[in-house]
Amino acid sequence: MELRDLFHDPKKSPFTRRQLEVIKLAAEGWDNTFISKRLRLSYNTVAIVFHAIYEKMAVSFPVEGKNHRGFLIALYCYSKYGPVVVNIEEGGRNARSD
Repeated sequence: MELRDLFHDPKKSPFTRRQLEVIKLAAEGWDNTFISKRLRLSYNTVAIVFHAIYEKMAVSFPVEGKNHRGFLIALYCYSKYGPVVVNIEEGGRNARSD
């Protein structure tokens, strides 16, 4: 399975549709409070969804420490946009590296 399929192909992804929605919103920078309101879920349900996502990720992507959310967002963004670097000299705008 390619990394892109993990997040962008519902037929090949191990994640449910709801989990993919939560991952996308988290990658856009939203916190659990906003995600719960946006998807009309309780805050606790969003936390449970994240827990299930991390459980599935642990099988293929063991993460040291507690930054599972950051790792998840990094994987999602990489799968969608490819490598991204920050060019500090140009005001911190993101630019794709070729």
